[in-house]
Amino acid sequence: MPRTKKKSVGRYLKRNTLNIAIIAAVLLLVAAIFAVAVLVVELSRPAQPEQTHKPSSQTEQQPAPDQPPSDNPLPDASGGPEDDLTAPFDGRMEYLADGKLLVTYDDTKLKLTTDGEGLYSLIGTDGSQMPRMDLQQLSGSLSELENETAERLCIGILQAYYYTAPETQAITLSQTARATDSYTAVLSAPAYEGAPAVAAKIRLMQLDKQLWYAIVLMPEGADASAAEQAFDNLMMQ
Repeated sequence: MPRTKKKSVGRYLKRNTLNIAIIAAVLLLVAAIFAVAVLVVELSRPAQPEQTHKPSSQTEQQPAPDQPPSDNPLPDASGGPEDDLTAPFDGRMEYLADGKLLVTYDDTKLKLTTDGEGLYSLIGTDGSQMPRMDLQQLSGSLSELENETAERLCIGILQAYYYTAPETQAITLSQTARATDSYTAVLSAPAYEGAPAVAAKIRLMQLDKQLWYAIVLMPEGADASAAEQAFDNLMMQ
């Protein structure tokens, strides 16, 4: 995940089509080390029992339990461009990317956190790190990424969650779809170095002049329904 702006991003991407995913993966690894628990550790923990609370209504939102005050306040859910927008399901709504990306999630199971450097994460309300959904801005533009480069970038994002990642050829990429402003794919990685197999969904999104990615990580044997629901209902404004 890039932490600094690079000069001539467009020319760089075009001239380094085959290497952009590797560079992105290295940058993503730096962010992952500081912002998320590594799969090798977290996926080894027993799956958390599914909570049976009903999602709180839009008009009766409650703060996530035991969540300490943050020096990095999250976006105000009421500050979006369309305050009367109906939520896709009964959950909490948050706007990111200057109001261009709407995230809705079940706040009885998930809470939205940020590292203060542009990485947003939906993790368990009890602090469990897996399953999870992450969102962050990238440099560059989706229009400058050829399909092959977009595929390698998606694989690199998943590999960045490991200290020692599975080989690229061991990761399966399927169900790819490309539109003018988005690129989506489904990935699967085998059990590796003590970590269970992992399924993931990735979405690259062009939000005006901003390129963002969202990924949901679904370890085998874990209840990832809440995180997957949030991912599937992302809305670009």
